[in-house]
Amino acid sequence: MSTKITQKTPKIAISDHFSLSWFSIFILTISLLLALFENSGSAFYIGGWDMLVYLTLLTPLIWLILRKKVKNPYTKYLIVPLMLWIIDIYYYANNFTQKLLPLIIFMMIVTLYITSMHKVDHFYQTLIPRFGIPFSFKTYLKAFFSNLMPKNIEKNLYSRITVALWLSIPFLVLFMSLFMSADSRFNNAVSNLLTFKSPISFETMIGVPLYFLGYLLLFIYGFSNVVYKVETKTTKPYDLVVVGIFLGLLNLLFVTFLLFQLSYLFGGESYIKASGINIAEYAREGFFQLMWVMGIVMIIALTIMSRFKGEKLITVLMSGLLMQTMVMGFSSLKKMYLYQELMGATVLRYYVEWFDYFLLLMLGLGIYFFIQKKAFTMILNSVTVIGITALSIVASINVDLMVAQHNIEKFKGSNKLDKKAISRLSLDTLPALQGTEIKLVVDYRRHHRDCDTFKEYHFGNCQNVKKYGTENIRSNSKYSQ
Repeated sequence: MSTKITQKTPKIAISDHFSLSWFSIFILTISLLLALFENSGSAFYIGGWDMLVYLTLLTPLIWLILRKKVKNPYTKYLIVPLMLWIIDIYYYANNFTQKLLPLIIFMMIVTLYITSMHKVDHFYQTLIPRFGIPFSFKTYLKAFFSNLMPKNIEKNLYSRITVALWLSIPFLVLFMSLFMSADSRFNNAVSNLLTFKSPISFETMIGVPLYFLGYLLLFIYGFSNVVYKVETKTTKPYDLVVVGIFLGLLNLLFVTFLLFQLSYLFGGESYIKASGINIAEYAREGFFQLMWVMGIVMIIALTIMSRFKGEKLITVLMSGLLMQTMVMGFSSLKKMYLYQELMGATVLRYYVEWFDYFLLLMLGLGIYFFIQKKAFTMILNSVTVIGITALSIVASINVDLMVAQHNIEKFKGSNKLDKKAISRLSLDTLPALQGTEIKLVVDYRRHHRDCDTFKEYHFGNCQNVKKYGTENIRSNSKYSQ
C-alpha cells in the first residue's frame, strides 16, 4: 500500500491563526527581528546572532506545537535533533558544523514550516514538502494585512483622512517657514531636527525588507499550507519473471566477484606481501567502488520493496544480494582500517568510514524487512529515523580533535606526521596540540573574533582560546591586520 497525499481544496486562503490580530502582530515582530538579526550577523563565522536567528525562527512553530495547533503529529519530534544541531554549530568549529550543518538546519526548519499543517500517517512524510495551495504571495500579504485592520469602519474614512492630510501639509509648511524666519532659535531647532545623516548602508536598506518579506511569507504560507490525505491506492507487484531474471543475474555476478576476490579481499598482510602488492595501494584500491556498489544496491532494494508483496523468490534473491553486498562492505571497512593504520587519519576518511557503517546497517535492515515481510512505509520510517540519528551523532563528534590526537600519537617522534594537514584543522584541535610545535593556520575572518561580544561569541572557539591560549595559532596573513 502506498499513500498519496494531495490537497483537499486548491483555493487560496490563509490560516485561521492570522484572524487573530495579536498573532499577526506577533508574526510581524518575529519577521522584523529575523530581518535585523540576519543583517547584523557575519557571513564568515557562526556567532551569537546566528543562534538568535535559529531560535527566533523556531519560536512561532514551537508556540503552535505547545498550543497543539500543528496538524502534523510528527513535527514536534524533529525539534529535538534541530536543537542538538544548533548546539553543535555553536560548540564545534570543524568545517561540517560551520559550513554544511547551518544549511541543513535552515532547510530543515523551512521544511518543518511547510509540512507543519500536513495531515500525514507516517514520520518520513514530514520531510517531504507538498504544496497544497497555490503560490500567490500578493494575495497572502493582502489577506494577512487586512486582518490587522478594523472590521467595522466606514469605507470612505481612509480617503477622507488622505484629503485632510493633503489639505493640511501646505499650510503646515507655510506657517513653519514663517515661524523659522521669525525666531532664530526655533529655526535652529527645526533645522537640527530635520537634518538627518543616515548611518544605514545600501545593503541594509535592501537586505532588511527582503529578509522581512521572505520570513513573513514563509510563516504565512507554512501555516496556511494545509494538505489532506485523500487517496489511498494499492500498487501492483513487479513481474516475477523480469525481477527474477534481473536479481538472479546480479546475484551470479556478485558471487563470481566474491569467489574471484576472496583471498584478495580478506587476505592478511602476509598474503598481500607474498602477492607482491603494495600495501598502501591495496588498502586504497577498490574502496570507493565498493561504496558505490553498496549505495546502488540499497537503492535497488528500496525500489523492489516499494512493490514487494511477500514473494518468496524476491525474498531469497534480494536477501542474497544484500548479504553479498554486506560482505563487500566489511571488506571496504577493512581496507579503510588498514589505510588509516598506514597513512594516518583524516576528516574525510572518518566520514567515509562512518558512512560505510550506515550503509551496512541499512543493508542489514533491508534483509530483516524482506524476511519479515514488513510494510514499505515502515522501512522508510526506519531509514528516516536512523538517518537523522546518524547525522546527529556525526555532528556531535569532535572529528578534528580525533584526527589530530590519532596522528600525533601514532607518528610521535617520526617524520611521517603530516603537520601541514593538521595545521589546516579547526581550533577544536588545540587540546591535542599542547606541547607540540604545530601551529594552526586559521582564516582570520572566521576565527579571529571578539569573544566579549554576543554577536561574535562562539563557545567552542572562545573557550579553547581562553583555556589553551594562542601559542599554537597563526592567522592567515591575508586577512590579519
